[in-house]
Amino acid sequence: MKIIRILLLLFLSSSFINLSADDNIRYVDSLKNITETSSNNAEICKAYIQLCWIQRGRDTEMATQYGLSALKIIKSHPELDSLKPEVYNYLGLVSRNKGEYNVAINYYFDALELAKKYNIELQLAYSHNNLGGIFTIKGDYDNAIKHLTDAMHFFNQTGNIEGMGYVSVNLGNLNRHFQNYQVAIQHFDDAIKYKLSINDTIGVATALNLKAISYFTIRNFEKARIIYEDLQVRYTGNLDDRGLASVNYYLGEIELKNKKFARALEFFMESYHLNFKNQNRQGQALALVNIGLTHHYLSNRTEADAKMNEGFLVAKEVGDYEALLHTHQNYSLIYAERGDFKKALEHQKEYADYVIKKNNYETRERIATLHINNELEKQDATNQRLNQKVTETEESLSRQASHSFKYKFILAAWVLFNILLLIYIYLLTRKTKIHLVDNEELSRSNIMLKEANQTRDRFFSIIGHDLKNPFNSVLGLSSLLVDEWESINNDEKRIILNEINITGHVLYELMDNLLLWAKNQSHSLQCIPSPFNINEYIIDVYELFRNQATFKEIHIKLNIGNSNIVFADPNMINTILRNLMSNAVKFTRKGGKIQIDIKSGPGELEFNITDSGKGILPEDLKRILDNKENVSTPGTANETGTGLGLLLVRDFVTLNKGVFWVESKVGVGSKFCFTLPYRP
Repeated sequence: MKIIRILLLLFLSSSFINLSADDNIRYVDSLKNITETSSNNAEICKAYIQLCWIQRGRDTEMATQYGLSALKIIKSHPELDSLKPEVYNYLGLVSRNKGEYNVAINYYFDALELAKKYNIELQLAYSHNNLGGIFTIKGDYDNAIKHLTDAMHFFNQTGNIEGMGYVSVNLGNLNRHFQNYQVAIQHFDDAIKYKLSINDTIGVATALNLKAISYFTIRNFEKARIIYEDLQVRYTGNLDDRGLASVNYYLGEIELKNKKFARALEFFMESYHLNFKNQNRQGQALALVNIGLTHHYLSNRTEADAKMNEGFLVAKEVGDYEALLHTHQNYSLIYAERGDFKKALEHQKEYADYVIKKNNYETRERIATLHINNELEKQDATNQRLNQKVTETEESLSRQASHSFKYKFILAAWVLFNILLLIYIYLLTRKTKIHLVDNEELSRSNIMLKEANQTRDRFFSIIGHDLKNPFNSVLGLSSLLVDEWESINNDEKRIILNEINITGHVLYELMDNLLLWAKNQSHSLQCIPSPFNINEYIIDVYELFRNQATFKEIHIKLNIGNSNIVFADPNMINTILRNLMSNAVKFTRKGGKIQIDIKSGPGELEFNITDSGKGILPEDLKRILDNKENVSTPGTANETGTGLGLLLVRDFVTLNKGVFWVESKVGVGSKFCFTLPYRP
């Protein structure tokens, strides 16, 4: 009877994911029966561990009790200590589902330490995967990338389908946090494929949920709604209240976008109650914030403030990065609509700080590299398995051939052997050539993939670099109005508002140009030259930075004549001019000078932007232009940037068949020069 129970436990633990809701209940009852009737401590402990796993998303309080019961048995029976990593990993998942992130991290690190001690590679990989997931939620992306890399390597190398499914979910979520939604959806699709192959219905639902969230975020509401309606059925069948809470939350978001506020409020309230029932603090925070926002739209100001404040406190307590970001965004919206622009600006700044942190260029690059390495490791593992099969087949054929030789005449055997040897050498040579070609193709694909990701990440940095300055101008002037409204006379107000209006128009045009440029550059930087008057672009850039220059008392002089026609890509040239002017203003001291000159040469125009700034050390200039490092130095008024400006200028000038060079002397200033053709 004891053997039968053990076999039942092992069988059900591996096939639980295949069971229907009724079967799940019977399975849970069978595990409970083992804990009550068995006299085998290992068997009881494993039953408690399975119960903890099953209840992790359904009843977090009960799951915690099951996990602690397993630990109690292990404490009394040291020979079972090697089961601890699995228990700690499960208790970490339960704590994560409750929104107790720091508790979850401690459990995961305990699991990691013990998995290393007992050399349990599978639990070691799961610990890394779980840590990667929790650090993503908390916005600690450096640690998230580190642990997901370790987990990904193990699962890909061992071909562990279940683990590959889990790490694909976390890789998708990491990319979703960084707004790489198409890459995220690709990872979620991979996860769904892995989960379906092992009939993991709960895992499929989780990946579908995150995929739907991605579609919602990129405003493809119809695709999101279709998935959510499917998930309602799946989560109900899986008895997963946590999943249902998420579905209700996003269905509420969709109704909110459609301005069906009463219906949205019903969904958010249901989401909150389900999250409260399951002690999911992150879910409670998000639901409360949206309940507050919905009450705002329904003109219930008191209720709106109460729910928003409650949600904000929960988000701060939990330390959930996404919830805090969402809270500041909604606060800013509400206060702006109420006319309290000072508070709206405060929360918008908090929101912007989170976004800037999230869009850190180096971290984006590391995430892109992680995605590439994942694809390469999967291909590597597949190739290794294929090579192993080929080797086994060849060995088998060789053994069969050797047996047949015994029954042949010596001469015939010798002739046959030589023929086979020649054929084998031919096939081996052909196979080697094919393998080399495949490797070359893989290498080229790898290079292309890296270049594509570098191009995409570089573009995001362009946006952050170019948009920051006009935003600073608008924020600075609007803050002045908000803080000093009573003391500023009407004429001064009109001047400031006019400056904000001008900068706003320039900012809009800049964003529009960048977005149009992004459509054309999504896969590669293509240069599309045409003849145009560059003077117009120089004047636009001058207007863009005039407020900042005036603030630093910098005099800008234009020696550009009336008209200068060049044959180049207008968008790229606009980016070149913006970056050079931005650097000039950034590194020129208060009261300094900037001068733009145009000289005519044979078949080309030479452009010089000279400043009386800090100058650049030769070694710094070499690092920027030769080694393609992102070197960012604070400006004379502590202005910041991404450090990509000169790299962009050099690349874009080269693409437009020009030459770029810099003449600089520390303490005196810099002269940035480039040429452009004025005919095709």
